[in-house]
Amino acid sequence: MDIPGYIYTLKSALEPIDIVIFIIKSVVFGFLTMFIPIFHAYQSQISSQNMANLLLKSILKLLLALFFVEVLSLLIPLL
Repeated sequence: MDIPGYIYTLKSALEPIDIVIFIIKSVVFGFLTMFIPIFHAYQSQISSQNMANLLLKSILKLLLALFFVEVLSLLIPLL
C-alpha cells in the first residue's frame, strides 16, 4: 500500500469519538500516574523498612487503576 492510500484508509477509519476517547484517556492516565503514588506516599508513615511495601502497594494500585481505565475506554465505543 502506498503512503497516500494508507493515509486515506487511516482517515476513513478514524471517527471523532476515537480522538475524544484518546485525549480523555491520556489525561486520566497522566493524572492517575501522578496522583496515586503521591497519595500513598502522603498517607503513610515513611521509614526505610516501610518504603518497599509502600512502593509495591502503590504500583499495584496504579496498575489496577490504569487497567480499569483501559477497559472502560474500550467499552465506551460499544455503548
